[in-house]
Amino acid sequence: LYNNFDGNSNNAFGNQALLQNIHSIANTAIGANALLNNDSSGSGTANSNTAVGAEALLTNIDGALNTAVGVGALLNNQANFLTAVGVDALFSNSIGTRNTAVGTAALTSNDSTGNGLANRNTAVGFTALTGNIDGASNNAVGDSALANNTTGSFNEAMGVNALLNNLDGAGNIAIGDDSLDNNTSGAANTVVGFVAGGNIVLGAGNVYLGAGVAGPADESNTFRTRDIGSTPQLSGINVTIDVISAPGTAGFVRLGHDASSRRYKEDIKPMDKASEILFALKPVTFRAKGNMDPARVKQYGLIAEDVASIDPDLVVYNSEGKPEALRRDSINAMLLNEFLKEHKKVEEQNRKLENQDTKIQQQELAIAQMKKDVETLVVHVKGQDSKIQRVNDQVEIGKAAPQLIASDEEGADL
Repeated sequence: LYNNFDGNSNNAFGNQALLQNIHSIANTAIGANALLNNDSSGSGTANSNTAVGAEALLTNIDGALNTAVGVGALLNNQANFLTAVGVDALFSNSIGTRNTAVGTAALTSNDSTGNGLANRNTAVGFTALTGNIDGASNNAVGDSALANNTTGSFNEAMGVNALLNNLDGAGNIAIGDDSLDNNTSGAANTVVGFVAGGNIVLGAGNVYLGAGVAGPADESNTFRTRDIGSTPQLSGINVTIDVISAPGTAGFVRLGHDASSRRYKEDIKPMDKASEILFALKPVTFRAKGNMDPARVKQYGLIAEDVASIDPDLVVYNSEGKPEALRRDSINAMLLNEFLKEHKKVEEQNRKLENQDTKIQQQELAIAQMKKDVETLVVHVKGQDSKIQRVNDQVEIGKAAPQLIASDEEGADL
């Protein structure tokens, strides 16, 4: 407080502590060179700062309401509303505001550009957010959590090495040691579990739940979870998620649309007779065991073991290699194929019937015409019969006339 003029309620303990303070009030400096340049401008605005540790808040001039505990904490600060606890915590911060750093080297590079963009960050743990430069609104709790983040914002990391290598990825949530530790630029991922999401580097929009849950490298917009459904559920009984697992692997489920584009398929062929295997399946009625269905409702379906004996590809197996569930989407497609085949047969039969109906109609028209022709012929024949009869009558009359004349001549002679 060597240069203090009218600043009051200040406490300085240590060589050159609060050395340049002139008008500012309510500051506490404990340690050599702590708050050394505070209020050196004489503006009187650098108030209510607390610095404990050699060179803590060393270069602060007009910044107010800051707390720095640790050697070099907030050493380059000129901003307000900052809390730094730990050696070199918020060491490089210049004008970034409302940041909290607890732990050695936590947020040590924050706002090192002096752009004032690195605001509202919270880092708790050794080197937590230590590499952050212009990232904002990040929360890191755990040793080296978000340690390499530079410009990524709105990230949440809880756990040792959580989001360790994130650089500019934004909107990620990682809870668990080493969760999302390889992510660099992936965004909007949510991962909960020890070493979960380890294969995501650039992928976005994923949700992983469970220790060790990791899909293929850099997939996006995928939901994966571990061990949900390890207790079997029967269709129609409180089933919300089906779990697919390969022998010897953990069970995972992927929610969302089932991709069906040609882009993802190969060796595409017409199903043809392949679906006829359905005719070998044996539908059954059954009731669920134990507490799976307290109401003991009668149900209808198939038995996975029976289906597996007919076509193993129609069955999903559990981690022990035992039949667990059915690939109903495949069965539905096969049913559709059989329906279409039968539908085609019915259409062909209908076409044949239509052709027969047409022929019958044509025959009926021909028969009707023949009837008309016959009726006309009958009328014509009757007319001819009448004419013939008249001719016959005339012939008979002609035969009778000469006999009558002869008779008259014989009478005259007498």
